[in-house]
Amino acid sequence: MNSDQLRNRLRHIFIGELQEQVARIRAELLDYDQLDQPARHESLQILFRAVHALKGAARAVDERAIERTCHRFEDELARLRASRSELPAALIDDFLSVSDALEHAAELLAAGQPVHDDLFTGAGAAAPPAPPSAEADAPERAATPDNASQPRPVSAFHRATVPSAMSERPPSAVLRALGASAADGPQHVRLSAPEIDRLVALGGELWSTHRRLERLSTELADRPERARDISTTLYEQSRRVSRLVEDLNERLQAARMQPLSLTYEVLARVAHDLRRAFPQRDFVLHCRGGDLRLDRDIIEGLSTALLQLLRNAVVHGIEPVEERVAAGKPARAAIHVEAHIQGDHLHIAFRDDGRGIDWEAVEAAALKLQLPEVTNADERVAMLFTPGLSTTGVSSHSGRGVGLDIVQSHLNHLRATIALSTEPDAGTAFFLQMPVSLATTEALVVTAAGQDLALPTTAIASLDRIHCADVELHDGKLFTTLGDQRTRLVHLNSLLSLPDPSETPTHLCVVELRSSSGRLALIVEDWHSVQTLVVKSLGRRLRGLKLLGGYAQLPHGEVALLLQPTELLARVAGAPASLQTSPAPTRAVLIVDDSVTTRTLYQRLLEDAGWRVLVASDGKQALELLNSARVEAVISDVEMPRLDGFELTRALRHNPTTRQLPIILVTARASDEDRALGLEAGADAYIVKNLLDPALLLQTLSDFLPAAPRS
Repeated sequence: MNSDQLRNRLRHIFIGELQEQVARIRAELLDYDQLDQPARHESLQILFRAVHALKGAARAVDERAIERTCHRFEDELARLRASRSELPAALIDDFLSVSDALEHAAELLAAGQPVHDDLFTGAGAAAPPAPPSAEADAPERAATPDNASQPRPVSAFHRATVPSAMSERPPSAVLRALGASAADGPQHVRLSAPEIDRLVALGGELWSTHRRLERLSTELADRPERARDISTTLYEQSRRVSRLVEDLNERLQAARMQPLSLTYEVLARVAHDLRRAFPQRDFVLHCRGGDLRLDRDIIEGLSTALLQLLRNAVVHGIEPVEERVAAGKPARAAIHVEAHIQGDHLHIAFRDDGRGIDWEAVEAAALKLQLPEVTNADERVAMLFTPGLSTTGVSSHSGRGVGLDIVQSHLNHLRATIALSTEPDAGTAFFLQMPVSLATTEALVVTAAGQDLALPTTAIASLDRIHCADVELHDGKLFTTLGDQRTRLVHLNSLLSLPDPSETPTHLCVVELRSSSGRLALIVEDWHSVQTLVVKSLGRRLRGLKLLGGYAQLPHGEVALLLQPTELLARVAGAPASLQTSPAPTRAVLIVDDSVTTRTLYQRLLEDAGWRVLVASDGKQALELLNSARVEAVISDVEMPRLDGFELTRALRHNPTTRQLPIILVTARASDEDRALGLEAGADAYIVKNLLDPALLLQTLSDFLPAAPRS
């Protein structure tokens, strides 16, 4: 092995060690607050050893920027260790920021890119260390610069700053969980060398078998008298190809699988940030089942849904410490996330022991939205997932209901179902069920107007054949009794705008669907077997067909479209869900930022939430746009050329046509002075970019619409 080969080998080993040590460092930092005194001392020792080892490894491969960062990190830990001091909250946040930067460094190295010192600037590593005594004497003041981490109440959106649930440099797992997809850039799956070797070997076997089949085909054409012998060989080779393809498919699917612990790491990090943002709420997060391996797309989508449930639990479900103690409950709340696999499906339970759902507040919010009156428990639960439903401002005990439509939306993409149970003053539990892999799904194949369609079995409660005499008509709607419940009946043909059957049957084939959106009995022309289908995407151009989850080829060659049960239920309820593409959204928002990356990120987030988005690169262009375009809100950066965000806000407030327009400033300027300038200029909310949570931005928008009249 020459020197270049040795250097490359060492760098490859170092990347693996860097990733491993960063994971260890982050886990220790996130657990630190929950440890007792002796365990905290041991945690400090573990951190010191990990950073020290990483410093030496970086020196060995001549990664000086990483070495210098680890040296500063080590100096801080050495001072704390020597004085037997504890890690103050601000230093934990700084070190977490450093760990995120180190994780990004590993990604750069893996991509063959250099790592420079500026990667760590502002990540807590470049700042001069504070004296240990100052940290020990005044931990409550040891926050990030300009007191950026000082908590502010989430409910105080109006002319106030929005607190954080995210760190300055989110780890890549958090970025994935916040909606990164193939459209945002290339995605990567890390494979071990033996896994790659096995895949290459399988490919080689397939190629050689393919060549053998070609030779047999030629021989059959040239020597028809040997047809019987060649036919036998062809059959054997065909079976061999089938086995190889099956093996290759299994290994490729296994390559997509990732541990659920990736999602749990994201939850632990966000839980840490939520504790900082809401110090009046004390809670511990327990996660079980992290060793389960799931499809990469499941991991990414599930992270987003669980993040929103976690934030809801902390902001709306868990009571402040004083309230819990007064109610005779433990001061520290508990949030449990438990996962297990049963058959081909993942089951997740998300529980908190907070105040439970305040149904009176939810019903008051529904009345405000003019939603139909609910008549049973299923409809009441389904109401929680209505887009735009918010209990903010209805009651001081606002319960649940904020952001659950976001959870529902992400779970729909995972072909998942969600149910919940709640008890006043005892807490709320959400139960999620989804396939382990999105590449395949178990589905019931049914027929409507002669077309094959598929329904995921996760949403099917029962299959029934009922006599037409058991169907009753009430207010123009069909009903029947399934089990002991009166259930709405709908023809699948009519839902999909397909022709009705030419003959009227005496019995009906009924598929009962259940999800968080409610329950429904679908009348189909016939049903067939339950099959494991390989689901393929409809492609970018058909992404707007929300009623369809993809398509699959059936064993005999026919193509079946996979239907989304939640969208079928929404269609029956009168929501916009059909085989027609989604109508253009009517609400518009203007994004003003001089960074094309930031504009694109916000644009994608808001368009996915149903907004029509206009963009401007600075305040001057924004004013020109608003002369001819009407929007319902403005989201603006502060630092911009020509006209900054403060000046833009003042200009909009002085213009009678835009005076009442909600304005949200999103900026990296985190000082109290900057906040004051923004609010004095007339901004309705001021969000620090390093604290930005996409769900929080959407909630802030919904809270300001319609805008309150200005005097």
